[in-house]
Amino acid sequence: LGYGAENGTWRNFYLTGAYELRNGSVGTPTVAAAPDITAALSVKQVFDAVSLRVDGVSAANSHIVIDWNITDENIVHRTELSNGVLIHFDVEGGSADAGSVDATFSLSRLGLLGVLLGGADLGAEIANGSITVAGDPAKLAELAGHLDEPDPNFAIVTPT
Repeated sequence: LGYGAENGTWRNFYLTGAYELRNGSVGTPTVAAAPDITAALSVKQVFDAVSLRVDGVSAANSHIVIDWNITDENIVHRTELSNGVLIHFDVEGGSADAGSVDATFSLSRLGLLGVLLGGADLGAEIANGSITVAGDPAKLAELAGHLDEPDPNFAIVTPT
């Protein structure tokens, strides 16, 4: 099928499937994301990336609402984990409906990148004053507990 397929997409699909059946997963050489590429991400792109990592089954019964006050861009962005899905959106006019928010983190965009993508120590950032928290900071740890690490060696064609 692979060599007879005229369509390049189907040809690659068939040949990758045959390779996986014979040799196992193709594997992907991974390298940490370049800091300059990560620094260029917008706030929405950061939360898009985080939302893809949510383990829906483990987060099915959790409800976490966090406001992110991005001080250098003067925006408030809200994340809500509910029914195993993380949604995010800008909050118009500051923190509207603040009564339903579990925690509010005030930080710069680079601080957000460090906390969510770069492995910055949240406790140290709070202690030195670059991040301020209102509400329950443990909600961020609870949210992080529902995130999976992506597996770059997933099978393209064959089921796992």
